[in-house]
Amino acid sequence: MAEKTERKRVLVIALDGATLDLLEPWMDKGALPTLRRLFTEGASGPLTSTIPPITPTAWLSFATAKNPGQHGVFDFFSPVRSDYGELIPSSAHVPVDSTLWGILSRRDRRVILINVPMTYPPAPVNGLLISGIPTPVGSHQLSYPLGLIHDLQSRGWDLTRDAMLVYGSYADYFPYLCDLVDTRVEATRYLMKEYDWDFLMVHFLETDQVQHSYWRFMEEPGETEQAGLQTAILDVHRRVDSGIEKLLAQCDSRTTVIVMSDHGMGPTYAHVNLNNWLLHEGFMHWRQNWKTTLRRALYAIGLSPMAIYRWLPRRIVRRLTMGQVRLQLAQFDFADRSRTGKWGRWLKHLILRGPFLDYADIDWTRTLAFSTGTIQVGLIYLNVRGREPRGIVEPGEEYERVRTAIRSHLLSFADPLTGEPLVENVYFREEIYRGDLVKDAPDILAMYRCKEYDAKKGSVFFSTRIIEPVTDGNATHRMQGIVAFWSPGQISPGTRLNGAQIIDVMPTVLHLLDEPIPVTLEGRVLEDMWTESWRQAHPIRYTSEEAEERIDPGAEGLSPDEVRSVVEKLQALGYIS
Repeated sequence: MAEKTERKRVLVIALDGATLDLLEPWMDKGALPTLRRLFTEGASGPLTSTIPPITPTAWLSFATAKNPGQHGVFDFFSPVRSDYGELIPSSAHVPVDSTLWGILSRRDRRVILINVPMTYPPAPVNGLLISGIPTPVGSHQLSYPLGLIHDLQSRGWDLTRDAMLVYGSYADYFPYLCDLVDTRVEATRYLMKEYDWDFLMVHFLETDQVQHSYWRFMEEPGETEQAGLQTAILDVHRRVDSGIEKLLAQCDSRTTVIVMSDHGMGPTYAHVNLNNWLLHEGFMHWRQNWKTTLRRALYAIGLSPMAIYRWLPRRIVRRLTMGQVRLQLAQFDFADRSRTGKWGRWLKHLILRGPFLDYADIDWTRTLAFSTGTIQVGLIYLNVRGREPRGIVEPGEEYERVRTAIRSHLLSFADPLTGEPLVENVYFREEIYRGDLVKDAPDILAMYRCKEYDAKKGSVFFSTRIIEPVTDGNATHRMQGIVAFWSPGQISPGTRLNGAQIIDVMPTVLHLLDEPIPVTLEGRVLEDMWTESWRQAHPIRYTSEEAEERIDPGAEGLSPDEVRSVVEKLQALGYIS
């Protein structure tokens, strides 16, 4: 028993979307004293995310220490080969034994995971697991063991609540985020005290969501309509900082603390619609029928979702994002408020989709490529025969010829707003990803030159323009997140980490726990921060062992109702047009 108590521990505090662009100035001013202590007494620096830098892809790459070509999640949604417009949220379909917590469980290490993304449905682990996003509303399968979530609820800590559920106005949503932070901190403290653990990871989505929703107020200090929200982002980070202080108070000398994010964050000034660009360049074509012709005529005179958003009274725009407006309409029960359900459904469709161009208006028999877009990266799929529902591009020579042509056109296209090239780099999928699942990746990935440019997903053409200026923009993701390691006597204070990638953290955690590292992992151990004495006493060990036992994650995918629930959450946040 004594030997067990001497084993090392690792506490990972995941601050989704945290960026050094904000944290460093705030720490310098003394606004975040706990984080400042961890950064100055430990090792820290930027942490390079995945391409694209989005929550599901990045956190799963952290969990497996492998690139998306091996774990198969490239975006918020999985590629759907039966319907161009269908959206199926990505879920954790990798076997749990290939994750950090799966490896530790197999080695008899006790783990606790609290709201870590891509852990739904919750898999059996050697310890406790409360699933994180994407978690459908109303699911009864939210923790392992199943009774854990109910035990916490009985103590006043409801960790089934979700920061992705945007409630009411900005003024209403802000205290909800703060309360979520406090609830998770108190629940984590309880679990740290009451259960044995070697590895504990707690994830705060609120740091991401507050930036997505409130960045505009930080950039407009003179705004009077939303008094008090100018400091909303800092206030949530202060709340988290205070919570971290409480968690540190329950750590002993054998605990290494890691603070990290999956990506950074920065302002959005324009949206990119690559499907409009594909139309402009002749890689996509409209259908020739009266419905599409009518919708195109309406677009020609300026009728589009973005145009309607711009026409809304400013007092409404300042309260609800476009995604929230769409969500309210989507959830409004027209059938109960009309004389017949048929007319109610027709009215709902007319408001949400009727006047707007979407994938149903595309002539797929003449279309070579289409884009799903995503944060910071343009994702383009070729319309491949035998793969897409009505594919026309032949695999092989024609496939390569079309890809090369699209890359050439993208690199030469000038942003009509600035006159500068729109795209900085264009990659073919095999140039970025490696592994058996590269076949599911987008065929082309375009990296925008302006980091303030973003894109909306979905099958609706939200704008008539290729580049749409954003007048009430919030924040979007950046490639550089944060990482800090803190363990007095083990890590050289003030070490600046350079070149760290998100896939490097997992093998580093294994090494911190004195565990051998599987040679199949792609990440490397971040060893530049160790003191010389610790380095000599703890040489890096590797193992070629393969998993002997595969733990069934408990479900093959999301049900139709669960899919609809997750899609509505992403609509509320404005990820989907």
